[in-house]
Amino acid sequence: MSDKPELTPESKPRLNSIELMKNKQNADSVQTENVSVFPALSKQLNKVDCYQKSQTEKSELPVSLNHRYFSIQNKFYFRSPPQSLAFTDKGIKLQTRFTNSKVVTDLLTIASNRQWTEIRLSGCQAFKKEAWFQAKSQDVHVSGYRPTEADYKRLSQLQKTASKSEHQCSKTKNVADIAKEVGQHLPKQSRQKFLDKVMQKFGLKPKHIHDKTNPKIKEQQHELER
Repeated sequence: MSDKPELTPESKPRLNSIELMKNKQNADSVQTENVSVFPALSKQLNKVDCYQKSQTEKSELPVSLNHRYFSIQNKFYFRSPPQSLAFTDKGIKLQTRFTNSKVVTDLLTIASNRQWTEIRLSGCQAFKKEAWFQAKSQDVHVSGYRPTEADYKRLSQLQKTASKSEHQCSKTKNVADIAKEVGQHLPKQSRQKFLDKVMQKFGLKPKHIHDKTNPKIKEQQHELER
C-alpha cells in the first residue's frame, strides 16, 4: 500500500486562465444559424464550427518569448530546468497553474499579440489579482475578478508614475529640440560644451555624457549635435 496521499479535486492545484471574451450577440446569432430540423446534424455542425474557431484563434508564440518556452503541440514548457509545464494554449484560452507575475506578463503578451481587448479571468485570487492589475494597466477590459480598494490604489499609483514619466520625456524632447536649433548657430568647437551643459541640466554628470557604452546617452548626444 502506497504512503503517497491520493490527490483529490480539492488538493489538486487550481487551473488559472486568461480567456478571450467574445461578443455574446455574435455567438447567439451563430447558434441560431445552426438550428436545424435535424438536431443530430445540427449538433455535429456545431462541433465542427467550434473546432475550426479554436484552430483559427491559435497563433505562433511572440518572438520575445521564444527564449523562455518550447512547445509540444499546444503545451508550452519552460526551457530552463526542470522544464516543467508552464501553460496550455487552447486557442481562445491560456491556462496555467502558476500565479507569479512573470508568467502572467507572458500570458498577457500572448493575448496582446492576438489583439485580445476583452478577457475573462478564472482561477485563484492571487492569479486574478495580478492578471487584473497588469491587464488594466494596458487598457484591457477585464471580467471575472472583483478588484479591491488596494488594487485600485496600486493601479492609480502606476498611472500617476507613467503620466509623470511621459510628461518628463515630453519636456526633455522639447528642450532637446530647442538645444538642437541653438547648437546649429554655435561654432563646432563650442557645441560640445553647450551639449554638456544641456545634459547636466537633466541631471546627467559629465562623466556619463561621454559614456559610449550607454546607447541612450549616445542617441541624445547625436540628436543634439545634428
